Amino acid sequence: MTTAQQAEGALDAALRFMDRQRSIEEIASALTFEGRDGYLAFVAEWKAQYAELSAEIRAHKREMRPAYPGDVSYKGNAQCRRETGRWKARRLLIVRKGSKLRAAVQWEAARKAVAA
Repeated sequence: MTTAQQAEGALDAALRFMDRQRSIEEIASALTFEGRDGYLAFVAEWKAQYAELSAEIRAHKREMRPAYPGDVSYKGNAQCRRETGRWKARRLLIVRKGSKLRAAVQWEAARKAVAA
């Protein structure tokens, strides 16, 4: 399994773990990347998913704009999809905070191991 596949699996596992309300520390402890290469692969996967989600949110927001002055057509479906995307984006941001915390803990442990 490549580092990128491991990162993708770690991100998916963290998002599934968040199905219930969790603290950032709990999310950080659930992340499985190891070392700098694993962290960088995780961040690259996270950025790709976040960019894709961000583009979807922008597209749904454009759908909500009136096509012409006086347009009164129903835009509720686009609004619902936009709000769902925003909810997913917030979850991704929480996972990113957890990944930074996990990386800091790993970095500190590696620094102490080198100093010892």
